[in-house]
Amino acid sequence: MSKPENSFSDILEAIRFIALNVKIYGIFKGRLSENYDDNRFLAFFSKDFLRARQWSIIPLWEGDLRVLQKNDRTKIYFLNEIRDFCLRNNDGFMYVAALEKNKWEYSIGFESLVVAARKLDLSVDDPNDLFKVTPNNLPYWGNNFMWPSSERFVVYTEGDNCSFIAGDRREIEDLIGLSYSYCRGRFISAVAAHGAELDFVDAYAKFCDEFV
Repeated sequence: MSKPENSFSDILEAIRFIALNVKIYGIFKGRLSENYDDNRFLAFFSKDFLRARQWSIIPLWEGDLRVLQKNDRTKIYFLNEIRDFCLRNNDGFMYVAALEKNKWEYSIGFESLVVAARKLDLSVDDPNDLFKVTPNNLPYWGNNFMWPSSERFVVYTEGDNCSFIAGDRREIEDLIGLSYSYCRGRFISAVAAHGAELDFVDAYAKFCDEFV
């Protein structure tokens, strides 16, 4: 028997969470600023949302979140850890959403936001599959969000130079076995080595520092 497709209500629930809380950030005076028009925009949760939940933002340094390689070349199988953590805490489902900003081809002055979403059953679905190239799947290298049905934390990646997990700082540090300061330093060194622009790296690090 084939696996049933996500229901329309599942998709609406994912869109609701994103629509209510996400803002667009651009670089302004060396910092990420909400609602600032910049070609290198970042779609992430508003500062008010993050502060209301008392969440920290822990920077990561891989766009493909299946594996995080540490300085000593040991590896953290990040999405496996996330899945195990959710199942231990009775979070059996995870939402995934991808956002893309587009201009309407046949209209003047209008822009659109495309949102693709699905709900994973973590007892069956493997979140690692989202980053695999198969005949039935092609990873989206853009604004990707993942969060459990409890909304306990959120994982974000653009698939390239920017990824992080936001939630309770102590819980996340225990989950991945690394401190905020380690992750921050590893992010700066790894992303800079990949050729990212220094103003972006600095603005992103300052953004994370606001919520330590």
